Amino acid sequence: MFSLKLVRWLLGYVRFSLKGGNPERFYNYCARGGFPLWDIRGRRQGGACVGARSYRRLRRYAKRAGCRLRVSERHGLPFAVLHAGKHRGIAVGCIAFFLMLRVLSLRVWCVNISGNSKIAGSDISNALTLAGLYPGAPKKDITAETVEQKTMLKLPDIGWMSVNMRGCIADVSVEEKDESPKIIDKSMPCNIKASASGQVISTQVGAGTLLVKKGDAVVKGQLLVSSVVEDVFGGNTLKHASAEIIAETSRTFTKEINMKRGVREPAGGFTVMRNLDFFGVSFPLTFKTKPKGDCDVAACRKELRVFGNLLPVSVYEEKWSRMSVKNVTLTEKQAREEAEKALDEAESGGLKGVKVTQARPSYRLSGDKFIYTAKLTCEENIAEESGIFVEG
Repeated sequence: MFSLKLVRWLLGYVRFSLKGGNPERFYNYCARGGFPLWDIRGRRQGGACVGARSYRRLRRYAKRAGCRLRVSERHGLPFAVLHAGKHRGIAVGCIAFFLMLRVLSLRVWCVNISGNSKIAGSDISNALTLAGLYPGAPKKDITAETVEQKTMLKLPDIGWMSVNMRGCIADVSVEEKDESPKIIDKSMPCNIKASASGQVISTQVGAGTLLVKKGDAVVKGQLLVSSVVEDVFGGNTLKHASAEIIAETSRTFTKEINMKRGVREPAGGFTVMRNLDFFGVSFPLTFKTKPKGDCDVAACRKELRVFGNLLPVSVYEEKWSRMSVKNVTLTEKQAREEAEKALDEAESGGLKGVKVTQARPSYRLSGDKFIYTAKLTCEENIAEESGIFVEG
């Protein structure tokens, strides 16, 4: 039934009214002549539906039956096209749309990058652009092998990559290189010396002769493990010494904080600037300029996706907020909290491999400065390789 309705709509059909004469005879003539009618209505409403091409041929049957035919409705694609043809703007718009669609189908719409965790997506995107793959690039000029080779030369941290074209979408999959382990040349003899002063807590020797024991106090640069090893026959052999010497060490952390400072805060008022990016070309949507004076800027890009695919259309927005500087004076509590936060950051970042077991803080005021000092007791591996020169 649906296919029949679709065919009728594509070919076009009309509804006509029937007045006067003998309608039953008219319908009999149509049936004998092989003209199918549907949706036939009674005497009061009268009429039926027939294909647009067959309507004129029904007039001779109406004349023989003494009836008059009048078209009351027109339906279907031919009449829709005829109606649209009267409005040139619609026709021109449709032609322009299909031409634009044809032109855009010859170019890359978007580039999807996946598989990267250490390398920034922006770095990969820039390398792909230099290799000729970017939104708006002609598809005929893109060779996957060439793009892959040029990109990997620009980014040596990429171990493998593939470029696959899916219509107007380029899917780029990358696999990053694993960090190569540090290769230690154990054929070269070396000693183990102390990298810092402290008291030995534990020792673990892989190769070499241990010269200190638990509880010994050592100073920076002292020999801890010798590369000279005596064999069972009394002979000496030079080895590449290796060991882990854990010692209790002391460190000092100092932080100076200005009690009086200028703090930037919003002064009220902002300016928003927007650009429309289409295939890498920017079109301004607002004609405003960057405000003068001290400002903070917050930028964001709103991208358009269809079925999960990024399209080459986005809106870039910058919001410039006016700022002013206000002079404030910190209290001792605020200064101490800031210094303690700096110490926590140093322990988590700057003192890698060092375990802080005790901290003895102290502070003093010197003019407008708050001086915070912390005596740290730490546990760390003080074993440091020290190469030796052997004459051949």
